[in-house]
Amino acid sequence: MAVSKYDKENLSQKDQDRIADVTSKAQRGEMSWADAHKEAENIRNNAGYSGGRYGNEYNSKDSGSSSGSSGGSSDGRNQNNGLHFNGIDYTQGSGGIYGIPTIDSDVKNYKQGGVTYQVGANMARRPDLAGKVAISNGYTVFYDKDGYAYKASKGVADYTPHKDINAGNGTYNNAGAWTDNEMLSTADRKEITDIRKRLQRGEITGDEANQLANQIRSGYGYTIDKQGNVTDLLALSAVDARRKEWGLGSNDPNKAQQNFLDLWYNGSGGPNVDVLGRPVGNQQQGVGLETILSQLGQSGIGGGSSAPEWQGSQWDDLLNQVANELASMNYKDWTQGDQYKALADRYGLQGQMSMQDVLGQISSRTGGLASSYATTAAQQQYNQFMSQLEDVARQMYSSDRSDLLDKANMYRQLGKDDYNKYLDDLGQWNTDRNFQYGVYRDSVADKRYADETAWEREQYGNTQSENQKSAARDRIAAYLAAGGKIGNLDQDLIAASGLTTSELIAQENYYAKQDAQQQASATRKSSGSGSRSGSSSGSKSSGKPTLTAAQTLNALENGIVNDTTRAAYEYYYGQPYDDGGTEDTGSDASISNRHGDSWVDIPGHGRFSYQEVQDYIDSGKVIESYDKSTNTYSYRWNTNKKTK
Repeated sequence: MAVSKYDKENLSQKDQDRIADVTSKAQRGEMSWADAHKEAENIRNNAGYSGGRYGNEYNSKDSGSSSGSSGGSSDGRNQNNGLHFNGIDYTQGSGGIYGIPTIDSDVKNYKQGGVTYQVGANMARRPDLAGKVAISNGYTVFYDKDGYAYKASKGVADYTPHKDINAGNGTYNNAGAWTDNEMLSTADRKEITDIRKRLQRGEITGDEANQLANQIRSGYGYTIDKQGNVTDLLALSAVDARRKEWGLGSNDPNKAQQNFLDLWYNGSGGPNVDVLGRPVGNQQQGVGLETILSQLGQSGIGGGSSAPEWQGSQWDDLLNQVANELASMNYKDWTQGDQYKALADRYGLQGQMSMQDVLGQISSRTGGLASSYATTAAQQQYNQFMSQLEDVARQMYSSDRSDLLDKANMYRQLGKDDYNKYLDDLGQWNTDRNFQYGVYRDSVADKRYADETAWEREQYGNTQSENQKSAARDRIAAYLAAGGKIGNLDQDLIAASGLTTSELIAQENYYAKQDAQQQASATRKSSGSGSRSGSSSGSKSSGKPTLTAAQTLNALENGIVNDTTRAAYEYYYGQPYDDGGTEDTGSDASISNRHGDSWVDIPGHGRFSYQEVQDYIDSGKVIESYDKSTNTYSYRWNTNKKTK
């Protein structure tokens, strides 16, 4: 009932740990196996499946079908193509410029046990993404060669450009990009317009026109492709830094883009950030576009003023008041008002008078006697007046509502006039800023040229010095590797290498240790050959080792070759361990029910570590068997051994 491979595919690490915990408690006798199995099944049921009798199956609650004792589908893949994990459904989408697929959940939060949790990354197995990465709920998920998700790192490793406004409304080809109008100076907008005219005259191709235009745009921190997709170079550079941190490839910026990044990041060429986009080290990020622009001239941007901000219209309060009145206005409430009551009183009085008049006229014809006909006729006259009341009331209600609508439209138009004036002021401010920014970029280019010339001279001097230092260090390393001592080194050579005394001592100790290990290895091979020769005549270590056969093989496979592992190997396999000193005999035994690199699968009880198996063997709960014909060890539960 230990954590199965299907639990790893479908459960969060927290839920896997919970299953492992109840399994451990059952093994220690702190709870019954039935209770442990029940708790584990509750966890799996919340994720939409059952583990079966022993917890090693995948039985979907949706399909109701059992996968059998082997569990899962025949090829070991997730039954829902990896789009259902921990009880949450996910939807896969296409990637950005690096083509990384997105696997985002349909819901962002869920409740379990009365507690609200935020939905994390989808960690289900994806054989189709083996050796690749995917983006899930703001995390980048890494998959191993078998498609198992082994890590989810916060942050995304892909960038998706956004659509320019004019590209979205269909005016991009004729009116150009909205982003250009917002970002570029008047001179640069004119230059892009000239490029578009050259394209229309057939002087250049579409790709060439786009490339020329982007050389201008990239100086402002963005590019636009032919379909109108805008790439923010600062956002992209942060993604590229994150990809570099995680060992993923990235595109190199062109010269114009690099110029902008150097300007923004104080000449560093890009952001020095961690995988969450936070600055690290002692690099200082550039002061930003607005601050750079504010340094232009004596008066700064727009004569030293900041950009005008929209503070709202003087008519907003009145418009909101009328809008609220309209929103709450209804005919039923209106009929409860004084206006309707006055109208109802007037029509009610007229109806009563008309009814009495009809009743009197008909009664006079019958000698003053009232009849049912007279009563009915009088009532009809009254009802006619009341019907007129309803018609007139609705006309008055509609008139009142229409007056409010006219008043709202007037306030809205006055507010638009105020906003258009603000846009005019903002446009003039941007025009002034763009002009000053062009002046500043010219000064930056001049300074950059001077800095690059000085840097090249400095680099040449540094290169010469580094070459001399490297040659001196190579000579010292060769001398110490040959058994030389620090005390005999030439002092001028040490000074040229730049190595400290502690670094020299560390190198000397390293080469001395290497030499000692080589000599010890030669001695061990010689003695090992003798011991193997002696064992062939029938000698064998006495006494059962502290290591099991499984532990012995695991230690030797990981390079732990010493007297203890050699003695254990000889005890179990009847001959000395061959570590390469003689020809391989090919007699190494294996474990028939081994699970992965570090586990043993005992049928009906789950997987256990080598140390757990050894403990169960010592306590009599597990039986170890050796099959000479197949040269394998196997382990099974001792059904005759009573457990607590």
